[in-house]
Amino acid sequence: MPEAGARLIEELALLTSTRQREEYFRKSGVDVAPSTIVNLHGAVLSTLARSTVEAARLAKASAVAAGILGDEFSRALSERALAHVLYSTARYASAVSHYRRAARGFKKLGNLRELARTQSSAMQSLIYLGQYETALAWAASARAIFEDLGDSLRLARLEGNLGNLFCRQDRYEEALLLYRKAYALFLKAGEPRDVAGALSNMAVCTMGLHDFDQALSLYLEARTYCEERGMTVLVAEADYNIAYLYFLRGEYTTALNLYESARSHCRESGDAYHGALCDLDQAEVYLELNLIEEGAQLAQRARDAFSELGMRYEEAKAVTFHAVALHRSGQALHSLQLFRKARTLFVREGNPIWPATLDLYRALVLVENRRVRQSRLSAERALRFFSGTRLANRIATCELLLARISLLEGDQRDARYRCNELLENGADVYPAISFQAEFVLGQAEEAAGKQDEAVDAYLRASAWVETLRSRLFSEDLKVSFLKDKLQVYEALVRLRCGDVAEGLAARDVFGWIEQAKSRALADMLSLEGQLVRNKAHAELIAPLLGLRRKLNETTRRLELARGEHGNDAAQRVDQLWRDARDCERNLMGQVAGLRREPSPEILGGACDAETIRAAIPVDATLLEYYRAGDIIYGCVMDREHLSVRPIARTEQVDQLFRLLRFQLSKFRLGAEYQTRFGARMEMAVRGHLRQLYSTLVAPVRQYLRGSHLIVVPHGDLHHLPFAALLDGDRALIDDFTISHAPGASAFRHCARGLPSHDGTSLVLGVPDDNAPYISAECRDVMRKLPASTLLLGDRVTAGVIQAKGTRARYLHIATHGTFRADNPMFSSLRLGNSRLTLFDLAGMELRAELVVLSGCSTGMNVVVGGDELMGLLRGFLSAGARSVLVSLWEVSDHTTALFMSYFYAHLQKTPDKAAALRNAMLELRVEYPHPYFWAPFTLTGQYQN
Repeated sequence: MPEAGARLIEELALLTSTRQREEYFRKSGVDVAPSTIVNLHGAVLSTLARSTVEAARLAKASAVAAGILGDEFSRALSERALAHVLYSTARYASAVSHYRRAARGFKKLGNLRELARTQSSAMQSLIYLGQYETALAWAASARAIFEDLGDSLRLARLEGNLGNLFCRQDRYEEALLLYRKAYALFLKAGEPRDVAGALSNMAVCTMGLHDFDQALSLYLEARTYCEERGMTVLVAEADYNIAYLYFLRGEYTTALNLYESARSHCRESGDAYHGALCDLDQAEVYLELNLIEEGAQLAQRARDAFSELGMRYEEAKAVTFHAVALHRSGQALHSLQLFRKARTLFVREGNPIWPATLDLYRALVLVENRRVRQSRLSAERALRFFSGTRLANRIATCELLLARISLLEGDQRDARYRCNELLENGADVYPAISFQAEFVLGQAEEAAGKQDEAVDAYLRASAWVETLRSRLFSEDLKVSFLKDKLQVYEALVRLRCGDVAEGLAARDVFGWIEQAKSRALADMLSLEGQLVRNKAHAELIAPLLGLRRKLNETTRRLELARGEHGNDAAQRVDQLWRDARDCERNLMGQVAGLRREPSPEILGGACDAETIRAAIPVDATLLEYYRAGDIIYGCVMDREHLSVRPIARTEQVDQLFRLLRFQLSKFRLGAEYQTRFGARMEMAVRGHLRQLYSTLVAPVRQYLRGSHLIVVPHGDLHHLPFAALLDGDRALIDDFTISHAPGASAFRHCARGLPSHDGTSLVLGVPDDNAPYISAECRDVMRKLPASTLLLGDRVTAGVIQAKGTRARYLHIATHGTFRADNPMFSSLRLGNSRLTLFDLAGMELRAELVVLSGCSTGMNVVVGGDELMGLLRGFLSAGARSVLVSLWEVSDHTTALFMSYFYAHLQKTPDKAAALRNAMLELRVEYPHPYFWAPFTLTGQYQN
């Protein structure tokens, strides 16, 4: 292009309004001619690859110039330029309207070459809108013209567009033939955009045919090609497609990173279509990782976007994933209704693959609701269809489901046959399917009485779990991933510990238990995890401070509003509550984005039996519980001995635990109720504590040696006051000092070395009318701790904790704790003017030997997949504290102050925190014998300095 023409293009690309463009042509002295329109049309095509915004400005400038000229050719060409831009920004219906106007203009002029080019260009928009008959008719018309003209390049582009139609209908082999033919021609005569498009299209087909290595090679070649030529929009498309490929290969973190990168490109370029595709496919990834709520939200967002774009095929896929999420959250009836709706949409699209896929999804829902016969009919119908295709993953999923159905029907032989066939025929291409096939095979072998074969299959299944888990770098993804994988570890423990496991068998069983419990926390507490975490702090928190401040302000206004009166008070509280929830959702959404940042793989989490044994002091015994199905197992480990044995039925323990919590909750009924019924309440509590001792401790009591007991609970047992369990009238705390750990591996990581604190102590208190003893408690604690700083009321802020608490040896916080079962990330401690949440703790690096949370329910947690505790305790341990002292239930302000005074007095005399805890409990028990007052305090982590 001549220099003057290039300058014209540059200047027009900067103009943002029709008025500016009209003035430009009027005042610049540019001689507007048909060649101007031709140049602008070419500039639109070349600019689209890097900026749809600039391309749109040039297309609009073309329309203004065509209006000045007033001839039919110029108007038609400018209409096509506008159509190209609309297509690139996913406004397909509008694009088709402009393509039609352009086609009418060229047809009127008898310009068949431009008519055919317009018809070929319009095909992709018609395909996205599901207007396949029109697309085929325009393709036939364009082919006849290009053949008459001998235009091989345009024929190649047309073949590529036809390939897109076949690909959309999952006719991958037919599409691939067309793409290869087009690619060969583009290499000789095509433009860079043609070559890049053909590479990407061939990759889509090879991925659809499950040739993943070839697909990845083609995608990477396409991405490099586009990047070298500055085609950023196509780079984003490549990232999106590569992300899905990594997901299919089980490399979840890599997939999530690429989706975030592609989504960022889409936002910058205004590409609503590929942005919605990122949401759609990421929803599928989240569902695979058991992030059900997040998956449902993304599926709904994608569904809304595709509905607005008028793209029924993509909308139907989004409806499908939304239905899967509903099924996984227990809404089977609603999910079946959505599956029917999605099926109708796919049938209207003329797509034969997805209706069969929906038969498969429907079968999965039916089998999990024990509608076995209907499930088999639906699964067999899907298999009959897929058997005539090369869609190996869907064939494998059908076979796997039919194996599960055979198991339910008692046909272990058929289940074993199907699983073995799957595994022999290359199921390892799909790691998630390989895991399930090995697990179902293990179930079949176990049902047939072949215990050794079952163990072998379960071990192979657990190996796949570890392989997939190792590809997840963030803590929350690891937690969610394990939710539906724990049965494999339960099966291994059940089969290898029918009675008592000792020696090598006990080491194996203990290892499987450790693989199933608190793995994500153990990863974070390991040296490797701490290094990764510490490096990421500033990077993680900096972008989120604005949202955090907004949430603090909204929460503070909500607390003030709850104390107001008046006609509109309730309405104001409701609005502020909704505003706070919106802030939380936005903040969690930002965290979800940040968690996709790549991190080194953390390998230091789970420890083997010998490593943990070496960390146990010579005078201590570790007692770990594990729930597998309807059995609770007890693991007893000390420096000399390890054994694992079944000790109780889960139903019995759960019932006793519920009764105990019910009795303890009666203290909320007030002093008058306690006066009238106190003796009866205490008798009932003691009765439950005796039964729990008989069930959980008595079966292993003879093996508990030494003076200290490290208790590693499981499930609801994390909320049980083990110190108060009664053998007759003697409590467990009478015989042992006691500490807790979330998992044995977590204990080992807490017990390593001393943190590099500065020897100071920070004492913080937030008193109020409901807790008047807090000020006195904090002053007393300050006098007993070395190099203490005391801050009360509004002076207690997150900034103070960050500035002074992160290097302190002791950190004492006396305030109210709030546990959020609906969103544990926002469980919090009340500060002077805000709240300290798990989110805030994620941005801190503590070095404390001990953190004491003196307040109500500071030890409350929700227990999620893999026995991960989510609450304040986890937050402080993850932040680096070696040990944390918390309360299990709402405690009396007065007795808590007494307990803390006793505890710190003893801590002055001994470096053994567990001994100080025991002595304080025993002293308080003399004055207040009911366990409600003296038994809620638990020490977790390192118990000796």
